[in-house]
Amino acid sequence: MSGLPHIATVFSCDATSGGPIILRDFNFDIETNGAPAIRNACSVPFAMVDLFNVNHYEGEGGGDVFWENCAITGVRQRGGRFWGRQVDLELDGTHFEVDGGTAWVFGLKTEGDINGENGFLWAHGGAKVELLVAFNSVGGLKGPAYTIDESDMTLIDIAFNIRKTAEPALATGDNVIVKETGGGVTRLYRNDGSWVKGTGFGLFSGVGEPPHCFVRQSKGWRANK
Repeated sequence: MSGLPHIATVFSCDATSGGPIILRDFNFDIETNGAPAIRNACSVPFAMVDLFNVNHYEGEGGGDVFWENCAITGVRQRGGRFWGRQVDLELDGTHFEVDGGTAWVFGLKTEGDINGENGFLWAHGGAKVELLVAFNSVGGLKGPAYTIDESDMTLIDIAFNIRKTAEPALATGDNVIVKETGGGVTRLYRNDGSWVKGTGFGLFSGVGEPPHCFVRQSKGWRANK
């Protein structure tokens, strides 16, 4: 799907019956395709398999969404249920937004810096998110890495590669890794220096009270409340 004029959407789906709809083995042109290149408003199951260089995906239908091994610059999922495996997102700013939906993700890889309020993964509007295994390659972190806004999120085995171009503050404890707001109360979980050069945490549960973050270190685990 290259050489097309710059348009807002390459593929759009509004199907209400006859599914599932499957997009498989397409290589898009990220330089000429507009955003979102894929818009999904289906109420039937929608699957994306082996898609590359896609300039954003936006889902707003009530149908189930299945993602298998796709490289897309950004994701916004409003409502519905999302299952993802090998989710590869590369951009600056918010990579993955879940608004009021439910998302299960096994394997998230991000490249790009955080330049705003909402981080790599932003859950809001009563969303429920479970993320198992993530690798975040980041040069700068101007804002939280993960944001939970009146929603539930569980993060398991999260690793960071903070590149040499990163700002010095990344290693000082001043940076917010998880920002959680529940019942109008906001808690900030900050970098304590153990995040540098590919380390991270094993488990964060932002479900219920109180949330806990267990930080993986070379000499075992400790709770970071």
